[in-house]
Amino acid sequence: MKNRKNKIIDIWRGIYSLVIPTIACIIYLSIYMAVQGDILNYSYITESENFTSMLEAIISFASLIIGVFGFLLPILITSKKEFTLAKYFIDNIDKKAFSFNLRMIIVSGFIVVFISCILFLYDIFSECFKQGIILLWIWWLFYFVSNSYRFVSLIIRLFLEEKNEAKKEVWKPMDSDEEEKLKESIRRNRI
Repeated sequence: MKNRKNKIIDIWRGIYSLVIPTIACIIYLSIYMAVQGDILNYSYITESENFTSMLEAIISFASLIIGVFGFLLPILITSKKEFTLAKYFIDNIDKKAFSFNLRMIIVSGFIVVFISCILFLYDIFSECFKQGIILLWIWWLFYFVSNSYRFVSLIIRLFLEEKNEAKKEVWKPMDSDEEEKLKESIRRNRI
């Protein structure tokens, strides 16, 4: 049962950064379609007076998170001598996968900033194009937030938690009488 639960958790950890943004887009698209079909009576996100302020806040947020990575990663790499957990992590990670995921966070942050800048021009776009851009923006924003959360929490945990180093216990060897008794006990239990 526990093995199955661990497999489910591993699968979720592998796909949640794709599932969460997709669900957010489906929710937005559902609300948009309901408003288009006069089922719901809501205004569009671009009709808000604070839409441009929200875009500015999101650009600042993405820039801040990218800056945090620029600050924390060199500290992580240089602190492996001081923190046993950081050393253990750096020595045992799949460096290619870690590097790829980190690059994807930074690229997705840049994409969020770029799409946010495009959305400042929302008033000159057709409604269909504008909604397509907003869907892309929502997907990349949630992707960026999901992955950033995972890596920032991982890095912070590496600094705040200490790994108990495994200690090798050496047992005194058995004498020949004890060894024979153990072998006899094992034979009896097999029958």
